[in-house]
Amino acid sequence: MSDTAAASGGQPAGFWIRFVAWIINAILIAIVTIPINMVFATASDPTTGMPIAASPIASVISLVVVIAYFGLLEGGAKQASIGKMAMGLKVTDGSGGPVGFGKAALRAWPYYIGTIGLLLDSLAGTTPTLAGITGLAALISFIVIAFTPRKQGIHDMIAHTFVVKK
Repeated sequence: MSDTAAASGGQPAGFWIRFVAWIINAILIAIVTIPINMVFATASDPTTGMPIAASPIASVISLVVVIAYFGLLEGGAKQASIGKMAMGLKVTDGSGGPVGFGKAALRAWPYYIGTIGLLLDSLAGTTPTLAGITGLAALISFIVIAFTPRKQGIHDMIAHTFVVKK
């Protein structure tokens, strides 16, 4: 086992396997949050009926859903979201132990930072400018995984966590 693997409690999970886990999680979160956004939308596309303007209520509910999903699952005994479980991954502290709700919720910020941007945009009555900027920050946090020796994204570095293969 390499020093990196030993330091993180397992073999670091690379970008592509984590990307697949991200897709699974994004689909599951969308199944819950899209109906919420449709119910509370302040405007809808007339041809598709899909929401085109976020409401503050929908943004707050979506934010709570995402924080609870990652905080409870990745911070809990399994140390993994459903996407990570499906890919045989877990979130760990430097010694391989669980990270707890707080760190798990903190490291999930790339999933919900766009929602915060939408919330701020909706409160300010602006087009999704902040949502675009925050979404770009989330994308950069994920891309960094491919280039760091311990395969950490910025969100992992902030929370002092690692994603490893079980």
